[in-house]
Amino acid sequence: MDPKKLSIRLSAKGKKEEKAGKEDRRLAPMMRALKAIHSVGAPDSMNPEDLAKQRAGQELLGRLAAPMIVMKKWEPFSLKGMAAAWVKPDWPHDRRRVILYCHGGGYTSGNLGYSRPLASKLTNATGWETLCFEYRLAPEHPFPAAVDDARKAWDYLMYLGYGARDVVVAGIWHWFSAISSKRREGSSRDGWC
Repeated sequence: MDPKKLSIRLSAKGKKEEKAGKEDRRLAPMMRALKAIHSVGAPDSMNPEDLAKQRAGQELLGRLAAPMIVMKKWEPFSLKGMAAAWVKPDWPHDRRRVILYCHGGGYTSGNLGYSRPLASKLTNATGWETLCFEYRLAPEHPFPAAVDDARKAWDYLMYLGYGARDVVVAGIWHWFSAISSKRREGSSRDGWC
């Protein structure tokens, strides 16, 4: 190989690695905080004190992460009594597609604050609006409460005129199963006015 081409390739690779290194250094405090937060409570425990610690830790993590991410427009609202929020790009964008983001947390923890950093990254990466929602948590709200809340968010998108092909479901894989079963049942657009 031509030495000049090799030099250019190595230089480009070095710049990419340098950029990745800066990003790793910038996110290092966040990763330490994430590990600390997740080690606060027993993750498999349904003990109210452990759940409260996990939920508070995730809320704190969302608040810590939000300033580190270039935030997009964050528009909270109530979706038939359920806390929800739109994350929208600050630039002209494709309004024909949307992301429905179902936060993680094993159905026992997580909230809009915890959703905000990842939803912002999804919006930034795709240029699409992202709908987040705060589903009811177990054990206070047993199955199928969280699934019903996901279906409520899905139905809201259908009411707004999106079709199933226009919605990308992001989050934990079992959300896709719950929402797709609703799609097979048929989704009503009634009751949103």
